[in-house]
Amino acid sequence: MEPRSNIEKPKDRKVKRQKNQKTEDMEIIEIKKDQHQYISEIAALESDIFPDPWSEKSIRDTLENPQARIWAIISRQAPPCSCASTSPEHAGKPQLLGYVIFYYVLDEGEIARIATSPQHRRQGVAVRLLEKMRAFIAAVKGSREND
Repeated sequence: MEPRSNIEKPKDRKVKRQKNQKTEDMEIIEIKKDQHQYISEIAALESDIFPDPWSEKSIRDTLENPQARIWAIISRQAPPCSCASTSPEHAGKPQLLGYVIFYYVLDEGEIARIATSPQHRRQGVAVRLLEKMRAFIAAVKGSREND
């Protein structure tokens, strides 16, 4: 008998993984209010992954909070993921691989959401996002200690 898992797996969806993405092909960017393309892609990935997805409005509202950050990993090398448009005008444009949404107060952070597109899992995307968040919190803590 196989062990049961509490995590639901996507139904009727075969995920074709990309060949290992080189970490040097990945770029971490901070998402800002005016980056409509990425906000839309994050909302689309939310819908693909979570049973209770955040809407574009929720993501925009989060960006209004000065104690919130959204970082995404993009790649110009990756083919479009299932959540991005595959039309020719999007060819060659940066593609969303994953993101983290978190809140911080003083030197503590709380992850609200973290996700990696199914095609780019197990390639270090989430690890890089967590490292970025940890470095940010350490920098905030360091600046507070110098005050």
